[in-house]
Amino acid sequence: MPLQYITKYIWGPKIFSTADVTGGITTNWKFKDNLMWLPWDQVFIAGFDENMVQADIEVSAYGDVLSPRTGEFMGELGYIDTAPTGSVCIVDVEKNGTSIYSTKPQFAIGANELTAGTLLTTTDPKIFDPYDRITFKVTQVGSGTAGKGLRFALKCRV
Repeated sequence: MPLQYITKYIWGPKIFSTADVTGGITTNWKFKDNLMWLPWDQVFIAGFDENMVQADIEVSAYGDVLSPRTGEFMGELGYIDTAPTGSVCIVDVEKNGTSIYSTKPQFAIGANELTAGTLLTTTDPKIFDPYDRITFKVTQVGSGTAGKGLRFALKCRV
C-alpha cells in the first residue's frame, strides 16, 4: 500500500483541507488527497573550489534546481566558515528570476551564522510548483574578507 494512503489520516499540519468547528469541537473533517506537507530541504554551497577546498565567495549564482513538486518556502539556515569582514555577505533565493524575500538573508560582519531573511508574504513567491526554477545567489560579499565555505539550507515543505 502506498505511503500516502497509510499516512493520510495521521494528524499533522495541512493534512485537512477544511473542517467544521462548533463550540470548540471539530467535526466533519475533509481530508486532502495526498500525504501531508512534509519537510523538504534544498542545500546549496558557495566558496569552495572543485576539490571542496574553501575559496573566496564571489557575487554569482551558485545553484539552480528545478522543482519536481508543489511546496512552500518556510525559511533558511546558513553557516559560513570564514566570516565576511568590512561589509555583510548577502544571499538570495529566486523563484523563476524573482526573489522570494522582502529582506534578504545575510551573514553579518564577523558572524558565522546566517541572519534569516523575511519571506515575501504574498502567495505567489512563497509557493513553488513543478517546473519552477529555484536559484541560489550571493549578491554581496565582504569588502575586506569576502567569506569562504558557505552552506545554505532552504527549508521547505512539500
